[in-house]
Amino acid sequence: MDIMGIFKDKTKDINGYVVASLTDEYIVDTWPMTRNRLEGKEDKLLEVRVFDTQQEVKLFRTSMGREKAFRLRHIIDDEANTKESMDEVQILDIDMKKSKVLFEQSGEVYTTGGGRYYLPLKSMENAKIKIRHYLDRYEASGQARISDWRLVDFEGEK
Repeated sequence: MDIMGIFKDKTKDINGYVVASLTDEYIVDTWPMTRNRLEGKEDKLLEVRVFDTQQEVKLFRTSMGREKAFRLRHIIDDEANTKESMDEVQILDIDMKKSKVLFEQSGEVYTTGGGRYYLPLKSMENAKIKIRHYLDRYEASGQARISDWRLVDFEGEK
């Protein structure tokens, strides 16, 4: 099975969200996807994260122009890996004034820099995303470091 087949298999039972970065597009949607499609866009794909509160499957490109340049990472939260973790909540970049009419019409918002994406929430007020950082230690010094991170959930009116 190729990497795309493995990705589809690992994400088939997730009911959550997807955040995808492509060379010419940024996609935010529910998972399974209701508004967008990734099929046929593999050549422009940089990273895709499919997640819910318990897990994240991340497909990412390691190099442009190479046929087998994708890697897959799957994190399932359990007592062992969340013992040394830290959650952070970030406010989403939304131009509230410019997005008002657009959000009412299509559920999309503008960023303060002018980009545009779908927001899978009922309200753009106080829209946030929860990120989980997994901690590890440098072997030589014992100093803590972030070894990985994942998207956990959108916060706001659902």
